Parts: sequence; structure tokens; C-alpha cells
Amino acid sequence: MCLPVCLAATLIAAQRHSATARADGSYILQGLRPGSSTIRPSHPRYHFTPDFRSVAITNHDVGNVNFVAHLSPRKRPSQY
Repeated sequence: MCLPVCLAATLIAAQRHSATARADGSYILQGLRPGSSTIRPSHPRYHFTPDFRSVAITNHDVGNVNFVAHLSPRKRPSQY
């Protein structure tokens, strides 16, 4: 089962590409050049484990670059 975060999590690679995760949690970053990239998930209400992953991009698909989303504590108005 996928939490609502799966629909809204944005993933950003070092080459400034982004993708939105699908309902099943999968995502595709297209157009990345071969080399090393850092993929860092982002969502205003969640934090992720791990914070980022370094990936070697080749001419083939790279799979299993996974993250676990954790609901962040809500801030009180005085904390903004």
C-alpha cells in the first residue's frame, strides 16, 4: 500500500531533473547523462531515509533506488 506521499514526493538529481512518484511509489528520471548523480527526495510534510542516494548512471536503467518516507512532526504557528 502506498501512502499519499507517493503521489507528491519530488526527486531531484544532481543534473536538476525531477519526477513525481506514482501511486505505487515508483518514479522515472529521464534524460540523465552517464556519470554519478545524487538523488534526493523532497516533500514538505515528510523526511526520508536515507536523505539521499548516490547512483552511477550508465546507458541502462538503474533500479532499486529506494527511500522510506516518515511523516514529519507538524510545526506550531510559533515555530514558523
